[in-house]
Amino acid sequence: MQLLLIRHGQSVNNLVMAQTGSEDHRHPDAELTETGLEQAKRLGQAFADGVYPRPDVLISSLMMRAVQTVAPVAAALDMPVRGCATAFEVRGVHSGDPNVAAVPEPGAPASQLLAICPQLQLPPDADESGWYHGSFETPAQAWLRAQAVMNGLAASYAHTDHTIALVTHGWFSQFLIRAFIEWPPDGVDGGVRTWLELFNTGTALLRHPGPPLGRRSSLVWLNRFEHLPAEMVTQ
Repeated sequence: MQLLLIRHGQSVNNLVMAQTGSEDHRHPDAELTETGLEQAKRLGQAFADGVYPRPDVLISSLMMRAVQTVAPVAAALDMPVRGCATAFEVRGVHSGDPNVAAVPEPGAPASQLLAICPQLQLPPDADESGWYHGSFETPAQAWLRAQAVMNGLAASYAHTDHTIALVTHGWFSQFLIRAFIEWPPDGVDGGVRTWLELFNTGTALLRHPGPPLGRRSSLVWLNRFEHLPAEMVTQ
């Protein structure tokens, strides 16, 4: 089994952070910028050109920026996308201050997500009311969620030679990589002192030879983004 993690393209929130250094006015379910849309388009072309391994299974977070990123990949490869309601960014769909009680939002309705990516296969509880039904999430809870996501992938694919591509998010990727190679966070609060850089539409490849998960698992590469010219590389 190979797991190819893909971070979404540049979002409006990423741009605000780059310009101001602040999360003020953060959108709960940010869309891609024009740069992010172009990054996603180039990512799709890179898959079509064989720059990255062709996935046997394509999965995506249901946050808007992830669905917008996976859409050109699915189109280029002419393959379905399994929508994963548990691959969202740490803290969930929210715009609140993490230091106070935050009220999560439900995420985009099914019709909007399908309009962006017609190949998207939605889970049963994703409908016109949205797909996010959780509460505000702590990093410690996100670490537990990452382990659950990875255990689910292992149960389905660890005995195969499939390549699983998963479009997800920068912070949550930290936990997914750690869950794959069995490298827990530094404390019970889910904090990490070592940050594994993954630029917008950057990729990370992890490999495991077979069950159980953790046996000789390896991080093959981190943050490959040769589909992007230098002027389009963003964090």
